[in-house]
Amino acid sequence: MRYAWPPAAASSEQSASSPWISPSAAGFELARKCSNTFSQFSPAVRKCVRNAAHVFATNAETQSLLVRLRGTQLGVSRLSAYFRPDTGATTTIPLKKFGPGPLQIFAGGGLEGRKGVALALHALARAKSQGVQFQYRYGGKGPEFGRLQQLVTRLGLQNEVHLGDSLAGKDYHDVLNAAHIYLLPSLRDSSGITLAEAMLAGCVPIVADCGGPGQMVSEECGYKVKPSSPSAVIEEISKIVVHLDRNRDELERKAPAAAKRISDKFVERNYQDTVNAVYRSVVKG
Repeated sequence: MRYAWPPAAASSEQSASSPWISPSAAGFELARKCSNTFSQFSPAVRKCVRNAAHVFATNAETQSLLVRLRGTQLGVSRLSAYFRPDTGATTTIPLKKFGPGPLQIFAGGGLEGRKGVALALHALARAKSQGVQFQYRYGGKGPEFGRLQQLVTRLGLQNEVHLGDSLAGKDYHDVLNAAHIYLLPSLRDSSGITLAEAMLAGCVPIVADCGGPGQMVSEECGYKVKPSSPSAVIEEISKIVVHLDRNRDELERKAPAAAKRISDKFVERNYQDTVNAVYRSVVKG
């Protein structure tokens, strides 16, 4: 799969004092990018893409690549890797209170460089300097935990940011139900399971406009930030957080829309109908 990783300009903005990702994470992403680049020239890959009756792409970046390799848009369509199983139960749209008090912000998943948590922390530090009060809780650990914890201290966010929480069952749902915003500018994700769960709980998402999250979030229910340069991402996220802090009614409007988007669009029957329609078209053709 192909995802939008920040362009080369991003690396030029890095310094010892502003480590967006660790050297090991940067090395992994570079190796992955090289592998993806070389695979495009593989005769086997090109033959597979061109001879397949139909090809599904999980995101816009992959779809664009497949169209280029295939030489036509025919037989290429987008299909999210995430869907909710049909249980027959009616989804209850949560009602939340977005009144005065610190913004409750949540994210979760493995703490890897690709998740963009360092960008989120810098943005929150900037929002704090403009008077925004918040609590940012991240459920999950990973290889970037120690480095990010150091960043929290350097940015003076020890009282606002809590990383590495292990949440499960009722505790996990209680945190989601109390959260106002889901903030995770992940720069490479095929789908966002934690994102979808948060949206179902009425959290307004702020994500990077790429990969699976870029497909799952719409302007009606959340915010998508263009993954250009680190400084631009940080600036845009901080502006959104400040805006939402001063306009709580916007959170109140978007929260039900976020839950409705997941419950209506990303369900098993829609996934099956899409795949079955393609199979019928291919067989008929």
